[in-house]
Amino acid sequence: SEINWTCWTNNTNLTAVPNNSTKLLNITSHNNWTGIVLVNCTAFDPLGLNHTDYFHVNITINTAPSVAFANITPDPAYTIDNLTCENGTITDPEPDPITLNYDWYNGTWIGLNQNELPYTYTKKGQTWNCSSIPYDGTENGTQVFSPERNISNYIPHAPDLLIPTNGNSTVFVRNVTF
Repeated sequence: SEINWTCWTNNTNLTAVPNNSTKLLNITSHNNWTGIVLVNCTAFDPLGLNHTDYFHVNITINTAPSVAFANITPDPAYTIDNLTCENGTITDPEPDPITLNYDWYNGTWIGLNQNELPYTYTKKGQTWNCSSIPYDGTENGTQVFSPERNISNYIPHAPDLLIPTNGNSTVFVRNVTF
């Protein structure tokens, strides 16, 4: 009771293979051939009846995008700094719109897909690196990793003197208010 089908093209640079389970047609381009091709598909039912349909398909070849490098700023990085994963030049030969996916690592992957790592994730003495993966809507490019960035302790500022006021240099009476 299943309808099966077969397909072929008028181009020797292409192979058209139907999947009778999913009903999807996979067209493979050999030698990176691109262009418009005529595809013929014939469906066969269990009673021996068949129907052939013809349609044109525009074959394009997608090339994965690339990113030149990844780097963490600021440098040096302190415990109060948000870290940013910055990227070098992003290229895509087609050119498709590019999305960058980010990963952050502190010995292991932490599962945060954003280019900024909040300072609350970092501690003095930790070593971090990030990576970015360009995606063009069809396929991922190669993942690039940043050099490691060490987190240093932030030196606190000295407190501002609130009393004495008005240029006085001494205080004889101190009232502490909470």
